[in-house]
Amino acid sequence: MKLIGITGAIGSGKSTVALLLKEKSAIVIDADKVAREVVEPKKPAWKQIVDHFGEGILLPDGEINRRELGKRVFGHPEKLARLNEIIHPHAIAEIDRRVEQLESEFKNGQAVVIDVPLLFEAGMHTRCDLTVAVIANSEIRRERLLERGMSRSEIERRMESQEGKDILEQQADVVIENNGTLAELKEKVNELWKRIQNH
Repeated sequence: MKLIGITGAIGSGKSTVALLLKEKSAIVIDADKVAREVVEPKKPAWKQIVDHFGEGILLPDGEINRRELGKRVFGHPEKLARLNEIIHPHAIAEIDRRVEQLESEFKNGQAVVIDVPLLFEAGMHTRCDLTVAVIANSEIRRERLLERGMSRSEIERRMESQEGKDILEQQADVVIENNGTLAELKEKVNELWKRIQNH
């Protein structure tokens, strides 16, 4: 089994790259989705978050109001760091569990992609056979995020909280620049897929 870590700042297109690899038969583990699962009501991470940030971040059904929590942490490095300290160990343990399960199922060259916004910061790159950073100019990323319905202030807070593309470029084995069209991105993913197959 080949474990590929894909990372990139918000709006860079990393999840699109992961989706394109899935179309080529890769199995994708979405770290954001895993992080949402580990903070479901009454789970240990949920309890730690509520204890730290208060019940004001909860929706009536007990779910964490992600938008409200985001407002409280993005733009506040110490609060964001604390939130990550709570979530990361739980999310990483769950991702590790899924990877181990897949390793027992696939003894051949099956590609497994983990789509992780904070791949290097969380130390998950050490588990990967290949790391890929998807980068895009900040203006293009802003446009994409506006199209998703984010407010300008929310976009700025989130963009400030993530690693710069220069740091990602230095750390990753492969860098995919995603400033162009989807067709151009598909070509780059085709090249990446060839590299994965030969890795």
